[in-house]
Amino acid sequence: MTSQSHANPVVLLARRLSVVALACVATLWAGSLVIVGLWLVYSVGPRWPMFSVSATLGGWTAVAMGAFVFMFLVADRVFPKAGRSIGWLFEVCFVLLFTMGFVATALTLWFGGGS
Repeated sequence: MTSQSHANPVVLLARRLSVVALACVATLWAGSLVIVGLWLVYSVGPRWPMFSVSATLGGWTAVAMGAFVFMFLVADRVFPKAGRSIGWLFEVCFVLLFTMGFVATALTLWFGGGS
């Protein structure tokens, strides 16, 4: 008897508001990752040539992280009936992408990989 159609309207409103709040915060988080990543790629790399490779790798890694955060925390909740096989495939690809980017960025910083 606890189906969603008979649930308390206050509980449903609270749940809806919490999903909206999470979507807003996660969108800001994902957007800031993308903006910082693009700043690293297009501003830091050309301005400081000694860090151009690391900044470019780190920037694209941040962009991939922002896309993953948005997919995982916003898109999955706003569109819960979307195909999980495609969503799962993209999420795994972006996790692999930003993991490889993080390792590559760390290695270039560790070994002094400039331009």
